[in-house]
Amino acid sequence: MSLVLPCVELFDEQDAAYKESVLPSSVTARVSVEMASTFGWERYTGLKGKIIGMRSFGASAPLKDLLKNSVSTSMQWCPRPNPSWESESSMKIVIGADHAGFQLKNAVGDLLRSLGHTVVDVGAFNENPSDYPDFALLVGNSVLEGKGERGILICGSGVGVSVAANKIKGIRAAVCHDTYSAHQGVEHDDMNVLFLDLG
Repeated sequence: MSLVLPCVELFDEQDAAYKESVLPSSVTARVSVEMASTFGWERYTGLKGKIIGMRSFGASAPLKDLLKNSVSTSMQWCPRPNPSWESESSMKIVIGADHAGFQLKNAVGDLLRSLGHTVVDVGAFNENPSDYPDFALLVGNSVLEGKGERGILICGSGVGVSVAANKIKGIRAAVCHDTYSAHQGVEHDDMNVLFLDLG
């Protein structure tokens, strides 16, 4: 069985019953596949477990195969954790990606919906070659026009969409690889668009 788990900080805050229901102590060999930082999960993978950091593979990361063979078929979401900050009301979030980020965009959209958020998907809607600036414009303008409170953009490196989106007056966006930088970006810099990469 494969599970999609929340960030390690949120998982740490849950009570023992929740942790046992998600990661039974009877399972001693676990593999953690992380999209960004692998820090923190080692205490849950166990001595026989492994941690695979997708970022460490660079441009050759098998993300497309991972998403195709896992997320869309055999993965299931773990029970929704109780956030320590007493969950904010649901948000309307605009998401967009070029062809490289298509599969990750769909997975992120599914996760957001499972958490009770409304997702406005502006494309891409397939893996045919497409240009990231088009989606930066669509997401940025949608946020400025009030079609969503926040935006998420995904491309291969995150750099292209960040350059394009930050040219739009009123958009404040950054690539974030952990919850700390994402939180700081929103709380201290009024960030309204998050960039994710496939790194």
